[in-house]
Amino acid sequence: MGSGPKILRYILKIFTYLLIPYIVGFIILKIFKEYWFPLYPYMIVLFMAMGIPVFFALKKLEDVNTRKFINSFLITAFFKLMLSILLIVLYVWFEEDSAIPFVITYFVFYIVLSICEIRIFKLKSSGKEIELKRDVE
Repeated sequence: MGSGPKILRYILKIFTYLLIPYIVGFIILKIFKEYWFPLYPYMIVLFMAMGIPVFFALKKLEDVNTRKFINSFLITAFFKLMLSILLIVLYVWFEEDSAIPFVITYFVFYIVLSICEIRIFKLKSSGKEIELKRDVE
């Protein structure tokens, strides 16, 4: 199977994972209007923009040894975390009024995206060897 369908399947999988908390959060924030913040409609786009480059970076390492793949996975997770901290600090700096709802929402989306990435690149331990099972094939 070609690379195009794998990429499309991955994008749809991330979108599906992120859509559920997005809809629930949208409903909650519409009910409790005092917690609405201006960037909420763009949260799903932000996290899609964070998830897709990670996929491309890790897909390039698909054929290398498992140890290198795991190291790369951890490095991408580290950079994603650093970028997230920077975005949160900038948002809190400029929008103090809606900082708490933003940080809570960001945290939920970050966890969901991380779970999605882990499920797509499943790491299974089997004895002394580490087997790599990819959910997107």
